[in-house]
Amino acid sequence: MTIRSTRSVSSLVVSWVLMVPLLVFASQWGFSFEHGAQNTEVGSRTQVVVSSIGAESSMTMKVQSAVVYLSCAFLMMRYIRAILSGFHRELLIMSLPVLAFFSIAWSQFAMITLVHAVMLGANMAFAFYLMERFSINDILKLLLIVGALASIGSLFLIVFLPQYGVQNRSSLVSGAWEGIFGQKNICGLVMTSLLLPAFFVHIKSQYAKIFRNSYIIAVIVIIAMSRSAGAWVICAACLIFVLGMRFLIRMPQKEAVAIVLIFGGIAAIAGVFVYRYFDVLMYALGKDPTLTGRTRIWSSLLTSVMKKPILGYGYTAFWGGLQG
Repeated sequence: MTIRSTRSVSSLVVSWVLMVPLLVFASQWGFSFEHGAQNTEVGSRTQVVVSSIGAESSMTMKVQSAVVYLSCAFLMMRYIRAILSGFHRELLIMSLPVLAFFSIAWSQFAMITLVHAVMLGANMAFAFYLMERFSINDILKLLLIVGALASIGSLFLIVFLPQYGVQNRSSLVSGAWEGIFGQKNICGLVMTSLLLPAFFVHIKSQYAKIFRNSYIIAVIVIIAMSRSAGAWVICAACLIFVLGMRFLIRMPQKEAVAIVLIFGGIAAIAGVFVYRYFDVLMYALGKDPTLTGRTRIWSSLLTSVMKKPILGYGYTAFWGGLQG
């Protein structure tokens, strides 16, 4: 973003073209304005599944997914050999989509597993494409631009179109920011991921540094206002990690190891404290100790998990409602 680019014009054009699929990937396959009917208490209960609006929204999502994957496939065609080489080189990574494809044999919804296994393989191929097409620093710049566009879009919806940018599904989450994302937790977690490149991208100019500092502040504000406890914890852990890395990298190795061991012990003690006083801490954060009923659901799900504890029900084929 600051160093004068020596790349070709076509490479710069591709960078901006990639903003579309990267933003769609960041949205977790659904922007808030694409699911506006669900951002009410009634809409969240019905999920607008049986209505014509729901059918239209579902078709929109399918068309959006098809366009994004076809666009990515077009960009990857020139690099197909490098992508295949990447899969061959990283056999452990390749084993994940292979396992997903094998799970079709025992999946309770074979077609769903097949579609998502293909998407998983395509996502990994796209990651190899980015690593082949761009340097690490350029990838960080791409993610930084994606984060900036997501932040600007989110703030625009929150201020001018709050029916999309602010979550209103129930009194428990009313007022939480979700921005361009379909739900406040997705907003908090994705923005946390998009925050990290700002700490590692290599920049030189003073204007770029001002932009980076402004970006970090804006993203942290969005994460805080998402009111997602999970995102708060993960964001805090990431910030501690970044600060710790920058501090330790300047120290002699023996001193760095000693400090890591000390803080590891402190973290273990803190973990025991959190476990013993979990309910008190949750109430202090204004949260329900059951995580709004999630822990009860997880406890109930263990019955189903133990029926197929090793192979499972097929890749992404567990959630079948009353059908599975």
